[in-house]
Amino acid sequence: MESKDIFARLAADAKASNNEADGNVNADDSYLVVIGPKNSGKTALVLYFLNPNKGNSDEPKPTAALDYVYARRAVAGSNKKAVAHIWELATTKKVLELLKVPLSPERLPKSTLMLVLDLSVPGDVVPSLVYWIALVRKLVADTIPTSSSEALVLAKYGDKHPDRRDVSPVAVPLLIVGAKYDTFRDEDSVKRKGLIQAVRFMAHAVGATVLFTSVKDKTLATQV
Repeated sequence: MESKDIFARLAADAKASNNEADGNVNADDSYLVVIGPKNSGKTALVLYFLNPNKGNSDEPKPTAALDYVYARRAVAGSNKKAVAHIWELATTKKVLELLKVPLSPERLPKSTLMLVLDLSVPGDVVPSLVYWIALVRKLVADTIPTSSSEALVLAKYGDKHPDRRDVSPVAVPLLIVGAKYDTFRDEDSVKRKGLIQAVRFMAHAVGATVLFTSVKDKTLATQV
């Protein structure tokens, strides 16, 4: 968890993906697709990211299908501005089809997926993680040729990475966010530690970054 700023993470991931895909070092635009189970806190995270100074007293409206917003910020040491295009996907029966709208073959190499898990329902976290990772793999398999997908993974890990034979990374940057941590931290310490270890293990196996946060706790929300 090297970066606690999601915007910085998006810019870094997009730049790395651009370099791997076509050698283009100019990564002004990045693409983020927010996925996860219903009521997991996806909208609240996006709204906080867009306007961290606004209070969170208002209950976010449920996403109907696929929402789009964008954020623009200055790039440090440059007069350019980085643009983050953000799509939020509602949980529907057409999830895979809807994912293919923002994650076209042209955009996928420059995109980051943010999977939001609901820590207020601990028993659903691991099953949700398994489901969504399988869905992401299916999306990548349908969008990127196998040879290109493997090349992206090798570029990320390299042939000599010590865990190369023990992991099976998805060929797109993936950020796993455990949301509503404020409701989870008072859980039994053994259960809490076990769930966190399970999430971290699964994230490591697919080459993902993990972040636990809550928009209702200022000390945790600053990570968003």
